[in-house]
Amino acid sequence: MKNHLGWILCAVYFVLMMVIASMPRPVYGHDIYHGWTAWDGGSCCSERKEVDGYVTGDCRPARAVQDMDGNWIAYSDGKEYRIPPQAVRPIQSPDGRSHICEMHGHIFCFVPGEVRS
Repeated sequence: MKNHLGWILCAVYFVLMMVIASMPRPVYGHDIYHGWTAWDGGSCCSERKEVDGYVTGDCRPARAVQDMDGNWIAYSDGKEYRIPPQAVRPIQSPDGRSHICEMHGHIFCFVPGEVRS
């Protein structure tokens, strides 16, 4: 009987660990930008942090439109950004929104969102 109890506890423990391992993990703010690369092979994102009351970092959702010539213009943090064609990344937005990776006016990457009217 003792031998069977040990095997049962071992099996319960194994099943419990498998359930925990398969559970979704929390997604943090910059997880969606992980692995995004710029046209020059560098990383799009260096994370967005608050330092001395100022937000630094580069990737974030943005409102965006295309002009009559097909060029993208993004709006974020109260600023307008004209997106250089090489910054537009050929990937699908993970959440349907447009995203800009920019720091101090330099645009590393831009991923357009779903077109909305």
